[in-house]
Parts: sequence; C-alpha cells; structure tokens
Amino acid sequence: MPASDVCGGCGNYWQYCICKSIAAHIYNRFQLPVLVPKYFESKPKEKIMSNKTIRELQTNFPWTTHYHHDFRASPMPHKDFGHALLHVQKAIGKLAAVINDAEHEGSEFTKEEVDPYIADLVVCALRLANTCPGRTIDLEQAVIERIESKNGVKL
Repeated sequence: MPASDVCGGCGNYWQYCICKSIAAHIYNRFQLPVLVPKYFESKPKEKIMSNKTIRELQTNFPWTTHYHHDFRASPMPHKDFGHALLHVQKAIGKLAAVINDAEHEGSEFTKEEVDPYIADLVVCALRLANTCPGRTIDLEQAVIERIESKNGVKL
C-alpha cells in the first residue's frame, strides 16, 4: 500500500487507525505540514505522558517514526507487527548483554544500561497491540487478564 494509506499519527493503516488524528490524516493524504509533531517537540516529555494508564498510552501513542518507502510499499499486513517484534529482539539482546557482562565482569545494572531497554519493551508492546493484523489489542485489558490467569487472582 502507498504511504498515503498509513496514518501519520499512529502508523497504522487507515482501517486500523487508533489515534483518529485529523492532522495526521491530512498530512498523509495531501502531504501538507502537520502541527502534531511540533506540539510534542515543544512540550517537555514528562508533561505529555506523565501518569498515564496503559490504555491512555496506547490510544495517545505519538508514533512519528517514518519508514523507508520500500517498507511501506510492502503489501504484507503484518509488516508493522513484525518490525515491532524485531525491536523487542533488539531490546532483549541489549539486556542479555548486560546479564552477560554481569556474569563475566560484574554489573551495577545502572539506569543508563537497563532502563531504556525495559522501556523499549513496553513501547514495543504498545506498538504490537496497535499493529496486530486484523485487529487492535486492548493491551491494558490483556495485561489484566494475563496477570489474573497466571496468578489466580482477580484485580
């Protein structure tokens, strides 16, 4: 599908768009300047997404990453899902390297060497939920159900 079939706000195809960003739709359809990314750039990151639930993060996910036209041109409906999974593997690899270093040289598991990759796993989970082929996963509900089923509790 051409890039114009993809929402510039959430990165999903129009039929799976979860952000319903009019500005992003106008930008992608007509290649007009859009103010959404500038809004996010002008606000401190802490103020944009502080104290949000998983559902709020998922539905307000400011996906502004652009992909190569060859990637967008691919007809595979699972390409965004697969790309997010690739980033999960990258984050896990970085964390595995920290574990390996700890086993061989010792490690303090500092904020700089661990936190970004744990955050990447959460971001990737949001992206996977938003780009699941054929549907959008309610990640917050799925997490609650998973915790309940794995721990035999009701949240």
